[in-house]
Amino acid sequence: MSSSIWNLTHPLRTGYVHLKPGGCEQFGTVIRQGKMKKTVSVMVTRYRYNKKYGLWQSRNHLKHVHDEDEYCRTGDKVVISTCKKLSNLKHYYVRNVIKPVGRVNMYEKDITQYERDQIKFNENLRQNLERMMII
Repeated sequence: MSSSIWNLTHPLRTGYVHLKPGGCEQFGTVIRQGKMKKTVSVMVTRYRYNKKYGLWQSRNHLKHVHDEDEYCRTGDKVVISTCKKLSNLKHYYVRNVIKPVGRVNMYEKDITQYERDQIKFNENLRQNLERMMII
């Protein structure tokens, strides 16, 4: 549960979030943060098909989750994973933040070195084009 679990998904990348089977990992939304140290409350929604009525039913579960770096904010979409029991209420930790809410310039540290190099290359190209236009 070190800071290496904070592998934010880049907003420009899209795709399916792979979860371990059997409920070891679950997807949810942070609904409460800041009331307990290093703990956030995550709402996990499960769907099941009711054969009798022919409808999909949803069940909401509130889980207390360990947030080591106190990074999560209300509204964040997160993947939580099971761990050894940390307290009477907590036996999950935040594996990663899928969609952060209300933060600015948070992807600077989370992009790869290749992406940083490409951003610098594009900035240099723009500067060179501006110089060419002036001359």
